[in-house]
Amino acid sequence: MQITKNNYHQNKKINLSNTTFYIFLIGAAIYILSISIGLIINFSAEKLSDKANTILLSNQTMNIQDIILELKRRYLISYLVSALLIISFIVYSVLAKNRIRIGYGYCLIWAIVWLAVIVAPIILTKVYDVFYIINCMATASIFIGMFLVVKDLYLHRELLRTKMARLK
Repeated sequence: MQITKNNYHQNKKINLSNTTFYIFLIGAAIYILSISIGLIINFSAEKLSDKANTILLSNQTMNIQDIILELKRRYLISYLVSALLIISFIVYSVLAKNRIRIGYGYCLIWAIVWLAVIVAPIILTKVYDVFYIINCMATASIFIGMFLVVKDLYLHRELLRTKMARLK
């Protein structure tokens, strides 16, 4: 597409590079794998009983079966929300690699989503385990990919400016 003064603003967006796409894909896959294994381990009867007994000591009004059911419900909802967000990120990234063009809004929105995904377990469960650390590292790789997208956007914008300067 030829760059003119009329379509200059339409060309500010880019497609994901292969490197950035694979960083996103690997980071998201590690995150999904980590939360899946964490869910399986947290659903073990021994872990649920330990957590239920801890809650029962502070809350004498509920019985242990209700507490276990509530814990299972929390884990499943947390897992499903996280998995749906990550899957939508992967789908959008696949589209951004081939079909749609992305800009700074993509980076801002997904940075907020990933930050919320990493901060939510701190606020909700206050549990720091190996899986949380793995999730933090996967999220760090996603943020590195976001940095690469912003860098590509900046370089693309500079290229457009030089082309527009030649048109004048």
